[in-house]
Order: sequence, then structure tokens, then C-alpha cells
Amino acid sequence: MYKILIWDKATRLFHWLLVFLFIGAVVTVKTGRIEAHAILGSLMAGLLFFRLLAGLFGAQTLRFSEFFKPQYVFAYLKGKYHTIGHNPLGALMVVAMLLLLVAHIIFGLFSNDSILFEGAFAPLISRDLSDTLTYFHSISAKILIAMVFIHIAVILYYHFIKKQNLTAAMIHGKATYQQKPEKLPYFVPVWRYIIFLILGFSLSIWLILLHS
Repeated sequence: MYKILIWDKATRLFHWLLVFLFIGAVVTVKTGRIEAHAILGSLMAGLLFFRLLAGLFGAQTLRFSEFFKPQYVFAYLKGKYHTIGHNPLGALMVVAMLLLLVAHIIFGLFSNDSILFEGAFAPLISRDLSDTLTYFHSISAKILIAMVFIHIAVILYYHFIKKQNLTAAMIHGKATYQQKPEKLPYFVPVWRYIIFLILGFSLSIWLILLHS
């Protein structure tokens, strides 16, 4: 058995921050705390921008060009394709969730609560269009929650059936392989992630100021 580092600290930090922000966003909207919901959504927007930059210029296991290979899905299902990091099937789920999250946040920026609150960009469009995007924001939230439950179910399947602890790997960053991979994943210097973080945080602050 070989333990290989596949998720660097930036990847793990992104993952758990996204989890907590998503939970917070669900709780605040369910309890009617719309202002807090908007702040969490703005922070999530910055975090997703960080993920976009990391997917283009970050570690190998984060890059979209590396783990998003749908042409290998059937080969993976037949046990003929092995990779470090996201498998081709998991990669499709990751991309779907990220795209839906981006769309969900964009809908939220143009939405309203029919009372006092409006998204940062809602004043730029008609009320009818804002109402439509508010509806899409609500629908995409339901789809996202369903996808989260599917994600959890897959994690449980891997844990109990395939004996792979994916949650632990996202905590300490290492995965266990029966054979030593021919090529280890490459990582990038931390200063690159710091730049991504500054850009993402700047976006969040800008959106929060627009809401205020």
C-alpha cells in the first residue's frame, strides 16, 4: 500500500470552506436572514472564483484539464482506467456542481425577496426578469441540495463498499493505492494560491458592498 498526497492544503481549505458556506447559506435563507444569506453568497462567489483560477493554474489534481476527461468515463466503469485525484465519473459530478453553484449565485445577484431585499444587480433589470431569476435561484438551490445528498451517498458507498475513505483524504490530503503510481501529481507554490485568494476575496468584498 502506498499513501500519496493528492490534495494540497489549498484544495482542502476550499472544500471545507465551501461546505460551511453552503450550509450557512441554507440555514440563513430558511430562517429568513436574507442579509446574512447575501453575505454568505458573496463569500461563496469569491471562493468559486478562487476555484476557477486554481482549476486553470493550480495543482495538477485541481486542474480542469487534468481531471475532467469524460471520454474516459466508460473505461473507468469497466475498471480499465485509473487516475490520481478525481476519477472521470467523479469529475463530471464536480464540474456539474461547480457550474450549478455559479449559476445559482448569478441568479441570486439578480433576485429579490418580494419585500425589501434585492440582489446586488437586481436594480439593473426589470422586476419581471428579477422575479424569474428569483424562481431559478430557488429551483437551482433545490437541485444543489439534491446533488449534495447524492455526493454524500457516493462517499458512503466508497467508504463501506469499496473501502476507500474519501472524507479522510480530504482532511489529510493523502489517498492509499495498492501500487505506486508511475507519476506523482505536481503542485504549485503557495504564493500562487495567495494571489488567487486575494482576487477571490476582493470579489466577495465588492459584492458585499453592493448589497449594503
